[in-house]
Amino acid sequence: MIRLSIWVIVGLCVLLEISADTRVNVTVYYESLCPDSRRFINTQLYPALTGYNGTLADEVNLWLIPYGKSSNIYDKQIRGYNFSCHHGEDECHGNKIHACGLKIVADGKEEPANRRALDFINCLMADVDRSQTPNVFPITKCVLKTEGVNAAMVENCAKHVEGQKYLASYGFKTDELKPPLTSVPTITFNGKDESQEAQTNFVGTLCKYLPNKGSEVAKICDATGTAARSVSASLWLPLILSLFFAARV
Repeated sequence: MIRLSIWVIVGLCVLLEISADTRVNVTVYYESLCPDSRRFINTQLYPALTGYNGTLADEVNLWLIPYGKSSNIYDKQIRGYNFSCHHGEDECHGNKIHACGLKIVADGKEEPANRRALDFINCLMADVDRSQTPNVFPITKCVLKTEGVNAAMVENCAKHVEGQKYLASYGFKTDELKPPLTSVPTITFNGKDESQEAQTNFVGTLCKYLPNKGSEVAKICDATGTAARSVSASLWLPLILSLFFAARV
């Protein structure tokens, strides 16, 4: 009887642990001068996570990775990194600006992008001036949308070894992607590549990953015609039953 109770408790703990964390990990691998990255962030990601009174933002852990198809080599002499980027040297500088902005907003911590970070990145993507050489990234304009960050902090970071290290760290994260990155942007939901659908219907794609949705989320998802994937007790009942019968053996 004691053995049976232990197995039942273990099963219930598993069920509670899974249902406790319902936020979806959305990771965006992008480049600062990539047209498709710009289109996705400005027209899909940003409107979804800043609209709907914040309802969808509350359901997401957002990770922004500004690296894409870049590569890097460590230089022992400067104790920093040299980069080669998909859209040239200007993009390398832009990626450093993005990396510095994200790290500064997060106080150097490893944490999901918050609303301030998303405002800053969306502004950079929307208003970069590609008509000039070198391209001009609107740091001064965009920090006005980012409380606690000033343009000098970001510019200084991007021009020095600190910015190189931040960008390299995003490179390491990109290298960990399985299967490896082949297109930009790459958008994953809880580790699964959903880039093709998410680029044109981010909200609909997200809705498939929202378990136990509340009424407000349900309204948004129903409007997209996408049913959420629910983590219901019926899915875990076989696990509980198997534990029950194992305890009786």
